[in-house]
Amino acid sequence: MRRALITVVVIGCLAGVVFAFSKVSRDDGTNDIAVTESGPVEQLIPPRNSEILRQDVTGVDLRPGWTGVLIVNDVEIPEDQVDLANLESLGQILFTPGDDKAVEQYEAGENCVTAVVWRVEESRADARNTDWCFNVT
Repeated sequence: MRRALITVVVIGCLAGVVFAFSKVSRDDGTNDIAVTESGPVEQLIPPRNSEILRQDVTGVDLRPGWTGVLIVNDVEIPEDQVDLANLESLGQILFTPGDDKAVEQYEAGENCVTAVVWRVEESRADARNTDWCFNVT
């Protein structure tokens, strides 16, 4: 009797482990967090390796208390060309290319962005970089 009870408990434990592993989510590339859960960047816009149009918006969604700048294809975007309303209200640094801007349109193919971010109470000298690329159709 005791041996049968131990066997049932062991089988139950193994079944629990198998069930738990079946519930673990796997990253399929659509849920892109740039660094870690505790990092400054909550979301990349657009996600890594996605496809966008030449005039689509790019940027980052930051955790509260962070600020920064964007560098698009090695060109730093001036502060007056970033959507500052979104930065102040939502913590997003967003840039849309256009006429008379540092980047007028994305080139066809791969384009890359670096978000240089730092805590509001610190300086750019304390910044962290988050890099990603996307494709333009």
